Amino acid sequence: MSDPIPPSQLYDFNDPRPFYDDDSAFPEGANVLCTDAANTGFEFYYSKGACGRWYPTCPFPSPERVDPWLSGADFKDGSFATFFNEVGNRIKYVKEAQGWRLHLEAQTVEEGGSPPSVTYEILSQTPYTNGQRLHTVLPTINYHGIRLIDILEDKTIVRDVDAPAYGEEVKSPKLSLRFQLRDSGIEYAHQFNVRFKKERNIIKRGDLAQHIAKEMHIHMGHTPLLHQGNLVTFDRLVLVHVAIPCKGSIQPEIGVLCE
Repeated sequence: MSDPIPPSQLYDFNDPRPFYDDDSAFPEGANVLCTDAANTGFEFYYSKGACGRWYPTCPFPSPERVDPWLSGADFKDGSFATFFNEVGNRIKYVKEAQGWRLHLEAQTVEEGGSPPSVTYEILSQTPYTNGQRLHTVLPTINYHGIRLIDILEDKTIVRDVDAPAYGEEVKSPKLSLRFQLRDSGIEYAHQFNVRFKKERNIIKRGDLAQHIAKEMHIHMGHTPLLHQGNLVTFDRLVLVHVAIPCKGSIQPEIGVLCE
């Protein structure tokens, strides 16, 4: 059993404790990735509400399989809880029979908490300018160098994973994802959905990042990626930000981790 947690330290994860008996210390907005109780292999995401219980976010292959609210004790062993501390570092705990244990993993360049010893260089791209220009320049969506391979495996690594990627300024139900990588001679475009259910729901930050990671991973399966004349592997790529250079198109900025 872990020691009692003083109220003043309940949400202090700048120096995270190695073990918690339950999830009461986890902050509102924390995310849990788990499989369903029927062991079908489906994965579900839950977020912690202000009431202290967890509600389902996405994805749902069939709503009847997903409990609408859970307590931390309801999660299966092996479920992962993730959230960010005050300085922007991602904290991750794994569920065990007796509670939640701090999950230590190799540090990568992550949003808001990049280790100073880890740097990346930007893949050279030609800005996409062929589309219709916007009347107002939309702000870029910053991801600050999260590895694409990490996003592909678990999108909850993205801060504000379930926050809308765009607001009402993006009215089209589809956008075109564009890569124009100079060194590799790649000009790639792929259209995808960003609004669903008659435009009421816009794509989330985590889903957008994961879609970009999937498309890059698929494309690299048949097209070598070069940076300064050297072959680059997928595990060295990071997502820096996503811009909307023209109406109906987005262009991600991709970085390469320095060896």
